[in-house]
Amino acid sequence: PVTKASAGDRPIADGPGRRRSVDEAVRIADEKAMKRDFARGERMFAAASCIDCHRFAGRGATGGPDLSAVGNRFVVRDLMSSMIEPSRVISDQYLFEQFALKDGTLVIGRVVATTPDTVRVMESLLSPESIREIPLASIATRSPSAVSPMMPGLIDALNDDELADLIAYLLSGGDPRDARFAK
Repeated sequence: PVTKASAGDRPIADGPGRRRSVDEAVRIADEKAMKRDFARGERMFAAASCIDCHRFAGRGATGGPDLSAVGNRFVVRDLMSSMIEPSRVISDQYLFEQFALKDGTLVIGRVVATTPDTVRVMESLLSPESIREIPLASIATRSPSAVSPMMPGLIDALNDDELADLIAYLLSGGDPRDARFAK
């Protein structure tokens, strides 16, 4: 089973990949919807770094949303839009905030705790244990970030078949017996 991968043991896409529009990705998902490769979809979940921030079928990290039920909650277009244009719609639950400090420093992250004197901010989903404590008195301005913590382009390394396998894997809920996979 795939778990959070380190750089040395992370599966690598065969590629060659390319940047795609949402329409192109939806077309690939539609045209290549069946006879997919479950194991390759699972590997592409790690190769595209999804596993570093998302749980899926009991594996992966917890910084971002759990994707286990994404196939039951979203149509392919919405899933592709979230992957290709992550800043288009950002859930309030995963919204980062920008803190402009009085000394000119800019801190961006997710608020994890607030006290009467400080705000505690997780600056990276990749290091959720790394928390920065900011004294409230040092904050000049505070505003929601318009940029998703999920980086764009994470699926760009995947070729069309790898992308189709990843999509099938996500839509299957992690079930290798799903009809999308070759028997």
